[in-house]
Amino acid sequence: RSLVWEPIDASQAARFLQSPIRPVHSDILLTKLRPGQRLNIEMICVKGIGKTHAKWSPVATAYYQMLPAVELVSPIAGDEARAL
Repeated sequence: RSLVWEPIDASQAARFLQSPIRPVHSDILLTKLRPGQRLNIEMICVKGIGKTHAKWSPVATAYYQMLPAVELVSPIAGDEARAL
């Protein structure tokens, strides 16, 4: 329900104006978040067939790579800094 497709150029916007790209099933759960958590993700989709490569087989698995962003909200010095 919260996924929004943003075209990368005017040709995509014109091509999919009548039928915008969207998930086929809106009730598919991507992840569970705790209160105050949020995701900032960029997804890339490539259409292919299993005859070309196994990664496009209907039984292929999805994957993700976690790239956490750690933000320190206050300066840390001394023993606390060494412990990090």
